[in-house]
Amino acid sequence: MARAPKMMHGVGNVIDTGFPVGRGNRGNLQLIAMVLEWGKRVNTFRPQDLTKKLFSRRAEKMIHCSSIQTILDQTKPAGKQNMFIRENNARKEVIKRG
Repeated sequence: MARAPKMMHGVGNVIDTGFPVGRGNRGNLQLIAMVLEWGKRVNTFRPQDLTKKLFSRRAEKMIHCSSIQTILDQTKPAGKQNMFIRENNARKEVIKRG
């Protein structure tokens, strides 16, 4: 998890997949909040009421999406990688995709 903030500086878009939130993955929410503060574009699959609960005023900066196609339609190639944050089998992962 310590490398994740450094890696996120190099991405153009962050995609919050809407992973279930529990004690073991609150660090992922902190990463999303951090990149919102940096002004990074964050697409999310979470409902607006939940993002407001999780991220307070920062949720206003998030782009709420209903499908992957919505993200593809809004994402323009900028020479930067997209980063997906997800919870997988109670393990935190940061997956870079080109």
